Amino acid sequence: MIAIRPLRPDDRADVLRINAAAGAAVFRLDPPELSRLTRISCLHLVAARADDAIAGYVLAFSSNDAYDGQEFLAFRTSIDEPFWYVDQIAVERRSRGMGIGRMLYEALESGASLRAVTAICCEVNTAPPNPDSLNFHRRLGFERIGALNTLDGRKVALLRRRTNV
Repeated sequence: MIAIRPLRPDDRADVLRINAAAGAAVFRLDPPELSRLTRISCLHLVAARADDAIAGYVLAFSSNDAYDGQEFLAFRTSIDEPFWYVDQIAVERRSRGMGIGRMLYEALESGASLRAVTAICCEVNTAPPNPDSLNFHRRLGFERIGALNTLDGRKVALLRRRTNV
């Protein structure tokens, strides 16, 4: 049984473990950066097993948050409506294929709809390529609305999905 709940301070070691195992698919976090991100937003969620071990996480920000990520700022300048931005979503290897990523997005969308947030946005690497993530997001209904060459040398597709507001 998996429960989606807000990220707690005692979840940080598991989030860092999953993040490190994800490799190039997500930006590598260290403890100070994860602490900084948790102070900026209260939208971060985890997928917890019955024993409370973490199987996956999502780090998300509201369009009103004081977040400084390059991709987030690109969305903020191009989207006039309220949105939530997914900075990272990762599921531990042994739990992939169980619908955890979908569950995390469903929980985000449920919260967004309650707050009249009309879109959820994210980016996916195209160089280096991340075809699994791109296909996953397409299956969830995300559409490409742009592209960005990041300062760290990646190329990303900017994706948006409308919420059920």
